[in-house]
Amino acid sequence: MTDVKPGDVLIVRNTGIFSWLIMFGAILRGQPLYSHAIVMHHVDDAGIRWGIEGRPSGVGWVNIEAWLANPSTLTTAAQPKTDTQRLVICAGVEAMLGTPYDWDAVAIDAMDMIGARELWGMS
Repeated sequence: MTDVKPGDVLIVRNTGIFSWLIMFGAILRGQPLYSHAIVMHHVDDAGIRWGIEGRPSGVGWVNIEAWLANPSTLTTAAQPKTDTQRLVICAGVEAMLGTPYDWDAVAIDAMDMIGARELWGMS
């Protein structure tokens, strides 16, 4: 997958307990089994493509080469975007660098996925 450019989104199947829980929720809702999104940001001087992702430690940089080599990765590369749109997308995710996870929102989403949000008094 070589056609991704800054501002394109990668949808991937991540590993780990939280990713498996997200995919379990997707199974319950009949949705595709993907658990993570990354925005492609830039290519460094060594030719490595970098993205920005959210993770439990906060929003940060990630080398996306392995994700691009994974045949299950989906991208928005085919979606037309102007250079201005790509800059706006990249500036938006860059502004989020260091932002911590919103664990309350994650818990609410989890309760929504299994239809139990009201049972926990989180409405």
